[in-house]
Amino acid sequence: MRKLEARYLAFVVALAIVLVLLLFSFLGVSREGRSVAKAPDRGTDDVAVGAAPSFTISGDITGEIRPGVLLPLDLSLENPNNVDLSVDKITVSVRTIHAPQATVDLPCTAADFEVRQIGGGVAALRLGAKGEQKLSQLDVVPQQRPALGMLNRPINQDGCKGASLTLHYSAAGQQAVR
Repeated sequence: MRKLEARYLAFVVALAIVLVLLLFSFLGVSREGRSVAKAPDRGTDDVAVGAAPSFTISGDITGEIRPGVLLPLDLSLENPNNVDLSVDKITVSVRTIHAPQATVDLPCTAADFEVRQIGGGVAALRLGAKGEQKLSQLDVVPQQRPALGMLNRPINQDGCKGASLTLHYSAAGQQAVR
């Protein structure tokens, strides 16, 4: 009789743990993804929401990356889930640089580039279920969008000609409240 009670108790505890994990997976959002941005090419990668739903971030750079110019990223957020999502933070950073023109005398490093993050006045972005929207469609103006540019440094930056950058995207938020 005690073996049966012990098994029943173990089953109930295991079931409770699974239910708690499922609950937390639908409440929180915080994962990372990356994208390749080679002007003017496009790159994509997945960004997970909690442990269950995920969404995809892809980004376009329109224009040529050159010294002194910041180009806004009109990121596209695709939500393939059956629930609305509220994204309140998107961070972009340069992960790697591939610069075929770089040499010892003409390097190309992260010190040559600048990333501006999404504007502080941007409210949480609501992504509808089973939908895709660009930041521009979510009323984020170019001045508030993340941007990528090359710093205008007082040295020869020809090593960065033809460079491609791997960007790292991270996003945070939660399942949207109806």
